[in-house]
Amino acid sequence: METTKLYKITVSFGSVTSQISLPCFMSHASIPSEVRKARGLPDDLVRISTGVEDVTDLLRDLDEAMQVAMRTAGMEPQSYLTDARGGASEREWLLEQKVKTLESKLRQLGAEVGAATAE
Repeated sequence: METTKLYKITVSFGSVTSQISLPCFMSHASIPSEVRKARGLPDDLVRISTGVEDVTDLLRDLDEAMQVAMRTAGMEPQSYLTDARGGASEREWLLEQKVKTLESKLRQLGAEVGAATAE
């Protein structure tokens, strides 16, 4: 969490900026661990709220943070954004396509709202 550059570490969600937290050590720290466990809330859960930043930048930021975490844990760092040939992974490409479709729909909705307001 601490190595991300674009995500703010916080317990508050619902902003236009991307945010990240560890609920068991932040917002849910006062709940006894047995209760958290019974509710299916693992101690290592990372909660991410994505804002309006560029999807490629956000994915790269998380990927770099994961590589640092793997290195710190004595694991061989592996990028999840590239396939064996070094290109964009299919998962990343599909996610980008979904985001572009959503952005297009939001622009269209904004234009419709703007036109209705102008009338």
